[in-house]
Amino acid sequence: MLVGEETLDPVGPNKPWIRALCIITALTALIIGGRNYHATYAPYWAAVQGRSYQDVSPAAVASSHADAGTILFKNGTMLDESKAIGLRLYGRTYCVAPIITRQATSSEPEAGAPGPAVQFWAVGLDCCEKRASFDCDDAGDADAKGGIALYTPDDGEEAFTRQILAPRIFRAGYIRAIEGATALYGLQTASSPVLLRWVKEPDFLLRKWLVASILVWLVSTVVYGCIALLLWYSTNNKSRRDRRFGRENSNLSQSLPPY
Repeated sequence: MLVGEETLDPVGPNKPWIRALCIITALTALIIGGRNYHATYAPYWAAVQGRSYQDVSPAAVASSHADAGTILFKNGTMLDESKAIGLRLYGRTYCVAPIITRQATSSEPEAGAPGPAVQFWAVGLDCCEKRASFDCDDAGDADAKGGIALYTPDDGEEAFTRQILAPRIFRAGYIRAIEGATALYGLQTASSPVLLRWVKEPDFLLRKWLVASILVWLVSTVVYGCIALLLWYSTNNKSRRDRRFGRENSNLSQSLPPY
């Protein structure tokens, strides 16, 4: 709209400024839109497109649930917060806790014998201490027994844009935290474990992600649009006043008698 208005003005001095504003607008949209996509809409869309599993055993093979969107485990499934860990990376704390059965906590493996590999991990950001603490999402709710699988590709166009626009939201951070937990507590884990946001009602979190992504899109658009229009209005008014003042001075100089 601004470019069109300036184009209709044959002597408008603001064309270079408007072109610069177009470039700034495109870059701002790329940054805000990219971060919004990777933070909320991408996990929402991946979960909606994924399969929904119910009555899953925590001992089930993770690779057979790699296409999961939401997972509900069998009764008796819990988080082993005593083996949770928080790893500080790039200004964020990556929190992980193994998902196990209550029977597993009462049957410790023999000394020197490795326990069964953890196939599913509950994860979160900035919601735990360094060790034996996990307060992410519904971890404190005894009725929670599942959640939403997090999917972040490690290659391809989406992974490339995430590294540029949202470098602090990545699967590798959780994987490094899991490696730390296995080394610290003597655990084993699947080569490609399923990472979950541990929630009682997955649909509620999915709606929250969708609403958040739409609100960021709408609010950022309106705010940026108002700022751009205000800048254009003030600049356009100033240029028009300068041109009018210049014409008045020119007319005045022409009307004065020569010495």
